[in-house]
Amino acid sequence: VKAIHAVKAVVSTQSTGASVTTEQVISVWIQATVPIKEMLCNCNEEAYDAIENCIVNYDGILMDSSDPQYFGKRINFAPIKHVFVRATATLCPDNCIEDLGIVLKNVFFMFDSSLNPDSEECTNYRQTSGAVVKNINRFLADPYDYEGLILGVHPILKSLWCDKGERCSDALTERFNGCCTRHAINLMDKSVVKALFTFLRDPGVLGDSFPVLQKKTINTFWKMLDPHKLCPEFYNDYC
Repeated sequence: VKAIHAVKAVVSTQSTGASVTTEQVISVWIQATVPIKEMLCNCNEEAYDAIENCIVNYDGILMDSSDPQYFGKRINFAPIKHVFVRATATLCPDNCIEDLGIVLKNVFFMFDSSLNPDSEECTNYRQTSGAVVKNINRFLADPYDYEGLILGVHPILKSLWCDKGERCSDALTERFNGCCTRHAINLMDKSVVKALFTFLRDPGVLGDSFPVLQKKTINTFWKMLDPHKLCPEFYNDYC
């Protein structure tokens, strides 16, 4: 019902000629997917098993394969199940479905704000532009340098969380770094990062084209998701 009302509000806004922001569109999507998120929280392992069963037993009609079950049969799904179960568990504490939805909405609000040259200092991503361009150039030079691309995300996130220091740490904490985010970061530990990369190296996924990542790269990837590890002098864990 909430989703229907939200859709009506956006449609009504559009019919009057007013512009619809990305934030409004994402808000509708967040409200519409609340029942799915609640199901994933309460039955995440069962939901994963159902998804895997569909993939493994897919008849291959769209795959143009003489072996209709080759796609699912070739993949070891155990690592990605660990990632899925941990990721959906982030929704389970009280109010975290709503709070993480607000975080996602704020992510897109910042995109909209970044396009406004008059936006306030702490409400845009413009300080990350140099690091973003550098990583795009790295990708264009070598799209298969997965390790370089992963490491290239580090300066993007570091510039977001750290470059403006104390001037923006409170605003960024309020927008992105609440207790539900802290809970999610604690759940998505090194075991999740390793499981994700193990899955990508599966012969049925990317195989040998995805490199065996150095321990330093895995640690960097894990740390760059947490502002408390990127620049602890600006962030306190109050949860």
